Amino acid sequence: MSRSNPTADPIVNPSKRWFQWDSTSKQFKWYNKEATNENPKKSGANVFVPLPFQFLVLDVLTTVSGFSDEEQTTFYSNEVRNYLGSTKVEVLDVKLKGKTVAKGTWESIKDKVEAMGAKFANSIYIGYFDENKQLQLGNIKFYGAPIGSWIEASNAITKSGRKVTDCAFKVVTTKAGKKGSVVWNEPVFEEIKTKPETNDKANSLDIVLQDYLSSYFKQAGASEVNAEVLAETKIAEIDMLTDEQQNDVVTTVTSTVDDDF
Repeated sequence: MSRSNPTADPIVNPSKRWFQWDSTSKQFKWYNKEATNENPKKSGANVFVPLPFQFLVLDVLTTVSGFSDEEQTTFYSNEVRNYLGSTKVEVLDVKLKGKTVAKGTWESIKDKVEAMGAKFANSIYIGYFDENKQLQLGNIKFYGAPIGSWIEASNAITKSGRKVTDCAFKVVTTKAGKKGSVVWNEPVFEEIKTKPETNDKANSLDIVLQDYLSSYFKQAGASEVNAEVLAETKIAEIDMLTDEQQNDVVTTVTSTVDDDF
């Protein structure tokens, strides 16, 4: 913190919810730190969001995620812009329990981090409707098998001459995948139309997001210390749960039906 350099102050990610895909239950989920847990020794719980799930894309960044079986916690890294070739020049600082385990471009660290269980990931900032039908700013992180379906859907948009950040999607169905003895379920993305008023609200959310990201990239690039502070602050919001904790859940029904968009 500095009187003369306010950019050194901690910044807060404006996302309200951090969604992830749950292959086993074929649903999206987010971690509610305020939810009551049946176990008095634990706080918060997973909230599962049944399909259909709908969202508008605000921005797409690149990061690293995944779960360490050995350490029983998540890998995380800083985020970089997801433009063509960005991962060939921008440095990813991959951490586990607050310590750097690999640092460099994705191509230079890929083999090392994948051997440890970390994965290439897309951090997708979205607009979603909450239970009160209010458009909110959130984030979905895709890595591992689900990222293939997402890249396929986004590539189809790009090939048509449009931008993914001008689109909205819904997930109604899933498809099964298998490699050897490993099986999983992937979300199937369908593009949907949006109302003009929804696009206007999404643009307002994106102004907030881009203001944050501008500060994030400026501060993250300023020094190694700031980059670590930002990464560790973010992981506190999205830390993956252990198998035991996954059983402590709250289920809700999403309000993102077609009429909302």
